[in-house]
This record gives sequence, C-alpha cells and structure tokens, in this order.
Amino acid sequence: MAVDCGQPDATPSPEGDEPVHGSYFVSTYPPFSTWNDGAIHRVREALAVHRSEDDDTPLGLYVHVPFCAKRCHYCYYLSYADPPPARVGEYLEAVIRELSLYREMPALSGRRPSFVYFGGGTPSLLEPRDIEQFTGRLRELLPWT
Repeated sequence: MAVDCGQPDATPSPEGDEPVHGSYFVSTYPPFSTWNDGAIHRVREALAVHRSEDDDTPLGLYVHVPFCAKRCHYCYYLSYADPPPARVGEYLEAVIRELSLYREMPALSGRRPSFVYFGGGTPSLLEPRDIEQFTGRLRELLPWT
C-alpha cells in the first residue's frame, strides 16, 4: 500500500536513494537501510538449515522485477525507470543464475513453491515473450503448478 503525503517539497529521489522524507510505503520488502553485508551472512545461514521430513511449511517465491515506466518518489522498492531492453535481459538472466544457486541449498532442495509472486517495479512492462521464457526457466529450477 502506498501513501503519498502530498508534501509540497517532495521531489523524486535519485535511483538508489531512500525515498523522500514524508512519503511512506508499507511492505514486507526490506528498506534500503537493511541492505548490508551482514544480511548476506544471515540469508546464507537460513538457507543452510535442513528441513525435517515432517516440516510442511509452505514455500513462496518472490521475484523482484525492478523496472518501471517512471520512478515514484514514495517507493521503497529498488527500481529503474525506462530501462533499455538489454538491461532487462541481463537482469532476468542474473535472476535465473541466482535461483540456480539457491535451489541447491538445504532449505530449498526438493521443495516446490506453493505460490509465486512477481512484484517490485512493474512486471507487466516485460514483453510477453520475455515473461513466457523467464517463467519457463524459473519453473525448471523450482517447479510449481
């Protein structure tokens, strides 16, 4: 849920900066202030944990697509406005490479997502053929129905 406080001095923030003061975005996505090298270690620890045979905790897959038609000043998501097609292709390929590493981790090995969510910027900006190819490759790594 996004709320624009309508402050007259609110201006769009440059890419990579925190959103402007007075604008709020409520989300489970971590804000920029939590992105640090220590977080990488905690993620690796969580992925290294073996699940017990009777653990039926659902697995969800969130795929961040950081491209938008324009960058909104209230948005906490990492996003880029109007990217060139080559940049989009490079990003999608990087997501596939990263997921291929994660799927081998004990916490994910052999599991099937019970849901897949595409979010972030505006995933619908992707070309239909890119969406089809991308989701097909994701399914090869972590199958879902």
